[in-house]
Amino acid sequence: SIAIAALVCGVLILQWGRSTLKTTTFYKCIDYIVSGQAEDYKEQMEERLAILLDDTVKDAQLPAMNQDQGPLMHMEVNKDANGWTNQVVRDFYQKNSVVEIDRIQ
Repeated sequence: SIAIAALVCGVLILQWGRSTLKTTTFYKCIDYIVSGQAEDYKEQMEERLAILLDDTVKDAQLPAMNQDQGPLMHMEVNKDANGWTNQVVRDFYQKNSVVEIDRIQ
């Protein structure tokens, strides 16, 4: 299986021509996972989801995500309750409001 992985990587590198492996999305994703940043992102998303799925919370205050979301970047909720993303999240999770708050370290 290692030989197959090496062959696939070799073919992909040849297809990209002058680009190096470190500039590929594949490399960036693997690096993000191996570094532990993906696990941190997962924990923060699960924290937010717990708040959003809690029916007793009507005005959701979501702790800010860390700045390095790597290849998992998404449309971020912000401090403006009237922001487009905030409104979409609010409506989807049936909340009165959704805002980002500063994360306490």
